[in-house]
Amino acid sequence: MQAVNRYSRWYLSPTLLRGYREECVDRIISILCQGPRSPLLHEDPNGTSALMGAHVRRREHQRLRRRGLPLHLRRSEASGALAPCALAPPRADTEPAGVLEVVS
Repeated sequence: MQAVNRYSRWYLSPTLLRGYREECVDRIISILCQGPRSPLLHEDPNGTSALMGAHVRRREHQRLRRRGLPLHLRRSEASGALAPCALAPPRADTEPAGVLEVVS
């Protein structure tokens, strides 16, 4: 995470970096504990669905701009969805999917 902070064009607060790190660890634990039942295996890792909707959002922004409506609030709402979000912790009755063992 230090490399991300070092090479980023923008300031990344320690709280934001900590959130990303925690999300990464939660995702790893989810896959190790739940295996094929992990909800992460059903996500779109390349963001293809988001890219498909980008055209629609660009058109909508153009319409709003032509009407003279401010876009900064809409952009801040959209960027809020990109912030790290913690996954629900694995249930206690879930056994690891393979032979890997998490050692703390």
